[in-house]
Amino acid sequence: MQNWGWIAIPIIIGLIQPVIWQMTIRLAKVFGDMPASVILHLIGTLAGALLIAMGLRGGNGQIESIPWWAWFGGAIGVCSIWLLNMGLPKLGVATFMALLVASQLIAGLVFDGYGLMGTEVRRIQWFHWIGVLFLAVGAYLVSRS
Repeated sequence: MQNWGWIAIPIIIGLIQPVIWQMTIRLAKVFGDMPASVILHLIGTLAGALLIAMGLRGGNGQIESIPWWAWFGGAIGVCSIWLLNMGLPKLGVATFMALLVASQLIAGLVFDGYGLMGTEVRRIQWFHWIGVLFLAVGAYLVSRS
């Protein structure tokens, strides 16, 4: 079993996601979907810069070890929030979250099973996929009108 402190991190992030989504949707109503995503990321950049200025550090400083594709995470994030700004009001928070979590779990198992993009390979067994199936059925049930 994992340390509870580490387990708490994704739970906390999952619980605050709808809060963040509602914040960006409020921005999108005024500025538009893509501008709201950019504003959200700019404010996040400023908050991160403040934390760095306060001494939060890490990493090994070996810039040459960064693969070319790692530089595109911010662009993917901006586009993800843009799509969220468009889709969430149409689907509702529960449906959006159910579909998001189910699809993230599928991607997570594929990444763990094959070690994609440098992740540590972990043995994926049949019962992991049964869990995904249950979550997918749950997502379907939540998304029904």
